[in-house]
Amino acid sequence: MIFYTHDCEEKIGYSFKDKLLLRTCFTHTSYSNEHGEESNENLEFLGDSILNFTVAEYLFKAHSGDEGDMTKRRAELVSTEPIGEAVRRMGLDEFLLVGEGEKNRKPKLNMCADLFEAVVAGIYLDGGEERAKKFIYDNLLSVKTPLKNICDNKTKLQEFVQSVKGGAIEYVLLKKEGPDHSPKFTSAVFVGGNNIASGEGTSKKNAEQSAAGKALEILSKKSFPKKKKGNAPAKKERGEESKFSSKNGNSSGDKRKTSEKRERQSEKGEVSEKIEKTSGKNGDKKAFYRTNKKKRAIKAQIITVITPKRGKLN
Repeated sequence: MIFYTHDCEEKIGYSFKDKLLLRTCFTHTSYSNEHGEESNENLEFLGDSILNFTVAEYLFKAHSGDEGDMTKRRAELVSTEPIGEAVRRMGLDEFLLVGEGEKNRKPKLNMCADLFEAVVAGIYLDGGEERAKKFIYDNLLSVKTPLKNICDNKTKLQEFVQSVKGGAIEYVLLKKEGPDHSPKFTSAVFVGGNNIASGEGTSKKNAEQSAAGKALEILSKKSFPKKKKGNAPAKKERGEESKFSSKNGNSSGDKRKTSEKRERQSEKGEVSEKIEKTSGKNGDKKAFYRTNKKKRAIKAQIITVITPKRGKLN
């Protein structure tokens, strides 16, 4: 099939250095399978990431509301309808290389959206980031077209997961079945590294939307633990400590009594210890004191017997 490179580049607004890369951007899988050429599927993957980044950066610099508002707005801008219509508006769908089963049909909107992403990736690889951004700005962001207030399943899931801090969201293509003109995709969605649900669709994006809807339904029924306040554990510990103290009688008054008792015991211990030391060193002195004590007692008895009472003297 003849591919008019020059005419295509004029509509894109960029001249490719690698003409084969330009052709690959426009090669649909149906044509690739019939002619053995590389399809634009891998370019779609790269272009999708570049598109999301560029739109997110544009919204961030424009201060377009808070995180939730910017997320919704980005979902609107990168959805199938606006980027597919951009391709039709530029007339790039006329250059799309398709298989025999698609030749007599107008390219579907999702095929045009995939083409937009592939062209973004092609320009990025051939001319760099700034040229790819210029293509997006000129043909998507600068066009004042009314957009529907879209809040798709992927956006709803992202907002929900962010609200409960459930982790990163990842979509994985599990399989692709059916003929090229009517394929069926199956994708799975992972949240925080866990496989939550899978969905099917006629395109990869539709399959992801289906998986996101199922995951949202599953996760919304799941209970998530509420975040505790930072000072709650400390209060709990203090409460437990006071309970423990009251059970063991360790109030402030009891502590004072216990302290005084220990001091008295300590003093007695010190005194007894001194006496023991003294008795060990001065054994002879103790014997002497005992003997003198007995002598004093005997002397007192003798004096009592000999000395008359004062009352009788009077």
